[in-house]
Amino acid sequence: MCGRSCTLTVVATNEERSGTTYNYNMPKGEMNQDQREEWANYLETSNSRLNESQYKMVCRLHADLYAHPYHEPCTCSPKRIKEWIAQINSIYNA
Repeated sequence: MCGRSCTLTVVATNEERSGTTYNYNMPKGEMNQDQREEWANYLETSNSRLNESQYKMVCRLHADLYAHPYHEPCTCSPKRIKEWIAQINSIYNA
C-alpha cells in the first residue's frame, strides 16, 4: 500500500483528485517504430510484476498513445495499469 486513500473508477472519462479530467479510452493512433520495439521488448521480458522502469514506460506509452498528460496511477490497486497494458496491447496487435 502506498498509504494514500484512492478510489479508482474505470469509465470513459476519469476525474482525478486534482479536478483534472482525463479521457483514457481515445487512442491517438498507431505506435511508431521505437514504441513498437520498446513494447516488444517489454512483452518478451514481462512477468506478473512490473518493476519501476516498466511501470513508468507503460505510463509514458499510454499517455502518448492515448493523447493524455503523463500520469502515474496509484499503485494501491493494479486495475488501471492492467487496463492500460491491455489497451497498449490492442494498439500493438492492430
